[in-house]
Amino acid sequence: IAWGELMINGTIWDNALITGGNIEINGITKGDLTVAGGDILLQGPVFWDIKAAGWKINMTNSASGDVNLAGGDIRINKSVIIDRDLGIAGGNITMGGLIRWKADIFAGNLDIDAIITKDVTIRIEDAKNLHIGPNAKILGKLTYKSQSQIPELEKIAVGWATYAGVPEFSHNEKNQEMFYGFVTWYLIYRLLFLLIIGSILLLTFRNFIRKTAE
Repeated sequence: IAWGELMINGTIWDNALITGGNIEINGITKGDLTVAGGDILLQGPVFWDIKAAGWKINMTNSASGDVNLAGGDIRINKSVIIDRDLGIAGGNITMGGLIRWKADIFAGNLDIDAIITKDVTIRIEDAKNLHIGPNAKILGKLTYKSQSQIPELEKIAVGWATYAGVPEFSHNEKNQEMFYGFVTWYLIYRLLFLLIIGSILLLTFRNFIRKTAE
């Protein structure tokens, strides 16, 4: 599906490829969900993997597979449960909930109040860009990169914490915006390419498909 504004309330029984300006998904997705857009609201549960890129992403329901998110402003609600790995890159990230496997976090500003049961890697510029909530806990090993060590972050790791040095951050905000924009537009390009090719194939072989079905 590709459109300016999209709201999906029903059940998607298989995989979904969606791009648009404003996207709201309220129903169940029983396969993989790949979505790119401006403002993305993920309110329905997803039975497999999620890949999403957008300027704003708000995830309020759970996923049974891996979750990969990239955007300017990303929020994961405290009620969310992610059964597999989480990969997240964003300018502003607010994350709660429960991640039952590993997490890889690349953030400009990070507000973390989540429980993560396996190993975690975090890249953040400095302690001033980090806020740790009362429920935050890392049950596996923590490896993080920052301009300096952050003792408050190390305290939430039940396993051991490793400071791995200075992160690979560009101090040029324009370059960071270009990175997020590139990720978003790359996914949009991939989705539109699939839709266009699918339409061409359908129009070209419509009679063949109809006769074969008969």
